[in-house]
Amino acid sequence: MTNNIKSPNFQFLKDFDSTIYKTVLYAEKYCLDDPSTSLIKLRIFGEYFAKLIAARLGVYVEGKSEFLQILKELKYESIIVNFIDSAANIGVNKFKQ
Repeated sequence: MTNNIKSPNFQFLKDFDSTIYKTVLYAEKYCLDDPSTSLIKLRIFGEYFAKLIAARLGVYVEGKSEFLQILKELKYESIIVNFIDSAANIGVNKFKQ
């Protein structure tokens, strides 16, 4: 179903994680026609991405199924702040070149 949908904005996610890729494709697709659906897809993206970060970095989140609980655990471990700072630095340096 996503074979017909393409996005220059999120193509880089295709090889990273297919679930994230599909979710953001649909969020982008429905952005103007159905903003509520788009926001739901973005929430799904946020939840899945937070769990993915926690799993890849070994942060214990088992039993913490609520999005806010996972974000609090990642914040407690200073992972979110460090991740955002790193991403911002990469973005700024990319545009300086």
